[in-house]
Amino acid sequence: MEHQVYFETNIFSDYSLENEQTGKAINLAKWLCKRLPSELSADYLGEDWGCQLFFSEPYASAVEVSCGFVENNAYSIAIKAEQSFFERILGRNKNIENAIQLKDIFDKFLHENSDIYSVEWVNNG
Repeated sequence: MEHQVYFETNIFSDYSLENEQTGKAINLAKWLCKRLPSELSADYLGEDWGCQLFFSEPYASAVEVSCGFVENNAYSIAIKAEQSFFERILGRNKNIENAIQLKDIFDKFLHENSDIYSVEWVNNG
């Protein structure tokens, strides 16, 4: 199961890195991490394509979250349910509850901020 949201905003355009794509993605990742509830401790890693978010348990092995700058004022967040290596070997089903919870949390963030508009969720499987 993967959900992806596209939205537009100007609030992440104040970047200080040489690479516009990475700088804007890092600003988005920082913004997301700051707004998460304290029990959802998160950090990010900047990549050349955007950012990967990392969470404490129980989310650490259950979800993969990435975010990035698309173009103009458009951004994206992708949330994917994951399984550990051993869960796959044992044939266990993916637990999608954590991914759904994160989707709901991010959706709330995006709709609470009047500077964010054109929010569109896409289900990718």
